[in-house]
Amino acid sequence: MILNIRHETAYEFSEPMPYGLFELRKTPSVNSVQVSHDWSIDISGGEIEAQFNDCHRNAVNLVSVDKNGRSLRIIASGTVDARDSAGIIGPDNGGPPPAYYLRGTRLTLPGDGIQGIVSKLGNASTSSISAMHDLTNTVREAIAYEIGWTDTGTTAEEALESGSGVCQDHAHVFLAAARKLGIPARYASGYLFVQEQPEQEASHAWAEAFLDGIGWTGFDVANGISPDDRYVRLSVGLDFSDAAPVRGIGLGIRNSSISERLWVEKIGA
Repeated sequence: MILNIRHETAYEFSEPMPYGLFELRKTPSVNSVQVSHDWSIDISGGEIEAQFNDCHRNAVNLVSVDKNGRSLRIIASGTVDARDSAGIIGPDNGGPPPAYYLRGTRLTLPGDGIQGIVSKLGNASTSSISAMHDLTNTVREAIAYEIGWTDTGTTAEEALESGSGVCQDHAHVFLAAARKLGIPARYASGYLFVQEQPEQEASHAWAEAFLDGIGWTGFDVANGISPDDRYVRLSVGLDFSDAAPVRGIGLGIRNSSISERLWVEKIGA
């Protein structure tokens, strides 16, 4: 499936910003299931200072805000040709070893709630696709998809306690449980094409687990499926903080506001 994507992020600062620096992970990753064409990142109110790949092999653009600027606008756009591989990406070449993704983070540290998820899985400790689908369904039953209950700092345990959350929370709980089972797992950030809904509220997130004999395989808890050709992967990491499309710092301002607009459209029949 060929998808046309345009993702706009705009910041407005309460006063002139003497110094601001942002990391962008808005470039589709290079992997076995997708190829991007004519991808570009346009900046207003700042400039791209450097481009590099981070330790997860994500493409990163380092953007500085114009000195004493009052706003920053970022537009990422292009087309991506994605294919359906039932979520299977396979092994990485040159990335961190799978065992690296057994590490816990503040957002994914397991507690009683994660232990409760794991205890419901029975023999799901084996590294198999069916076991990970069981985990997907168990997490989906534990956390209803509801906007407004959590934010980017909500931990997996907090999301489980509330019983409500969004795709980010689903992914964090999946990661925490999979790692507790001894299965390497990582957070994936990207886009999802939704039929008859070209303009969307936000980017999407899911989880990937490293399975014996298969390699990295995606599981989208929010939708109860593995990613197919409607999905475009931007970046991966230990949790949201590693893979956020935009993150940064601004010195000398009290407040800022952020707005986003995202279009994902299918090209052709």
